[in-house]
Amino acid sequence: MTSVSSATQASIDKMLQDQPGVVLENVARTHKVSLADVVASLSASEHVSVPGSQFVPVMEEISSWGKLTLIVNTPEMVLEAKGPVAKGSIGRGYYNIPGAIGGHFKPEGFHSISFVNRTLMGKPSRSILFFNADGSCVFKLYLGRQENREMIPEQVEKFDRLAAVLQTSEESPT
Repeated sequence: MTSVSSATQASIDKMLQDQPGVVLENVARTHKVSLADVVASLSASEHVSVPGSQFVPVMEEISSWGKLTLIVNTPEMVLEAKGPVAKGSIGRGYYNIPGAIGGHFKPEGFHSISFVNRTLMGKPSRSILFFNADGSCVFKLYLGRQENREMIPEQVEKFDRLAAVLQTSEESPT
């Protein structure tokens, strides 16, 4: 992640306040900072961030949540895949997840994980963003939606509970 000047931070804060549903990647591009820097600028009610060392526990927990939306967002594209994220296993240095939303992830490559709770496209949303050491978002997982476009209540409860548990465990002295 980068060191954000106080003038840039003030400008980021103003943009987030003036445009509550702004796409966070647009804020990062506008200010030439990482997405992780922008997420860190959100209010405490909008995000909880934990160390990347929580990658495997987070992925194992969400394997029971049902259908999610995986998003990979680059300047050239936004890739979406919808489906459940299966429970993975460690092998050859990777956390391997089978299935349609699957792949091979290096757990130590994740610097931080942010649980984000904010409005997107005029609707409340909850997402988990997985960041590398540069503050770039490797991928995001959004909670699923019902036919009426509302988030699935059981997933909201699980998301809120996991974020609270991880935040509390990070605040506890070791």
